[in-house]
Amino acid sequence: MLGPVILSLVPLQVESSTALDCAISLVRHDNTIEVTGILKGKPGQSGWYSMDTLSRSGSSKSLSRQSGKFHIDADGEVILGRSMVGISVGTTMAVEIVGESEQTQESFDCRAHT
Repeated sequence: MLGPVILSLVPLQVESSTALDCAISLVRHDNTIEVTGILKGKPGQSGWYSMDTLSRSGSSKSLSRQSGKFHIDADGEVILGRSMVGISVGTTMAVEIVGESEQTQESFDCRAHT
């Protein structure tokens, strides 16, 4: 079997200026998908975020909700959150991240789905 496969690294919908860019990485590992929320911007920016991951398989539904504060380090990037989602044939998932900078009150919003 091949190693991890990147399914997508997409800011499918971004509602922000060039100061804050949100992205969602979905990486498959056997029967799970690792979901990672990433924020890029000017070092020193801080604020709040919320990351929701919804998965459905047959009649089952699972929701993971993470939220907190972020601070963009000197490299201009921060991992907002991570979650692992079990998958099987027919599993669908949707991820949404929203947040705002404390300094500029600039908001960001990105979504991904399978």
